[in-house]
Amino acid sequence: MPGGIPQNSNQTDGSLSKSGSRDDDEVEEVARRSINQLGFMLRAPLTAATSIAWAVSAPVWLVKSQSLTCLSIKGTQQAYKNKIVQPWLESLSNEGEKSLRGIIELSSKAARDALSGKIQTEDTRYARELETKKKPLDETTVSHLVTAFVNLLAAEEALQGLNGIIGQRKS
Repeated sequence: MPGGIPQNSNQTDGSLSKSGSRDDDEVEEVARRSINQLGFMLRAPLTAATSIAWAVSAPVWLVKSQSLTCLSIKGTQQAYKNKIVQPWLESLSNEGEKSLRGIIELSSKAARDALSGKIQTEDTRYARELETKKKPLDETTVSHLVTAFVNLLAAEEALQGLNGIIGQRKS
């Protein structure tokens, strides 16, 4: 059983054993599961492969049990288009639409989750900064700020005085 697919056991006279139909059912089930899992990627090549075989054998069909009838190419083309191509295109379109909707929903959810986390972080930071700004300053902070401001004013006045002295000497 290579690849997990059971093999049919033929008896020496060429007929299937009783377990043969059960093996066939198992093979069909494994194939059906594989096709369902692979879905979109496997259906198109399978449809093309079976369509080519059908198109090659389509001109001659067994209509009556004892005679062969040739079908016209136009009829064959129309049947091919209506029975194979059109349903396949509709199925492909439906699967593509479902896949696209799923991708859009997943990417939208992922983007929403990522943004909501960042927005929550920024809201928290903004609230913390706003809280800090609204808090009244204590007296020691005010006195330190006034002292620093006065020192800066004195330093600026001294620089202007030095600028005036330097300017007079140059002229």
